[in-house]
Amino acid sequence: MKYPAIPLTVAPFENTRTYVTEEAPQELDRAIESFLAGKPTEGRRGLAMATRPSPRGEVGEQIGALKVSITYGRPQVNKRQIWGQLVPYNRLWRTGANEATYITFSSDVFVEGQKLAAGSYALFTIPTETEWTVIFNRVPGLWGHFYYNPEFDALRVKVKPQAAEHQEWLSYSFEMLSPASANVVVHWEKIKTAFKVEAEPAKAAASGN
Repeated sequence: MKYPAIPLTVAPFENTRTYVTEEAPQELDRAIESFLAGKPTEGRRGLAMATRPSPRGEVGEQIGALKVSITYGRPQVNKRQIWGQLVPYNRLWRTGANEATYITFSSDVFVEGQKLAAGSYALFTIPTETEWTVIFNRVPGLWGHFYYNPEFDALRVKVKPQAAEHQEWLSYSFEMLSPASANVVVHWEKIKTAFKVEAEPAKAAASGN
């Protein structure tokens, strides 16, 4: 209803426990209970976001004239088997928890050498043991990946995951910083994956003068 131009297909969920957040079922149950009782459903989004098991995080970096910001949910390992189980291989992942992860570029950029227009994108990945597909999707306001449509992908790039020290809470960071580029790093449990972001050469040079 919000985006009538986007074609959607209704399909049965499979393995939903992997993706549904811990608090979403309780929120839905409360809303249905209030509806059936003829009571208004109270909005408690601010409180829920402050107390949810996977809090919302935000990081940003200035790369020359380019500003990059990332907003994401920070799930915890919590003694769980992550790769291949909680996050299945060869399946789309929101690369965080709860709402979709969003990355915003203030100007046109190159991601792994491929040009991407300025703007805000839902950031998805398809992890495997040896290679990740990183996806930048144009549709805003998504909850997780439930309404993801590949027709609205702006860019897909391939990167290699690497073994790393244990990271209890999923994090995004910027490494290998230079005046014109940086690596955006996703780090969770004992896996770290990075993709290179470069400012357009003319703008990078102008910012250095």
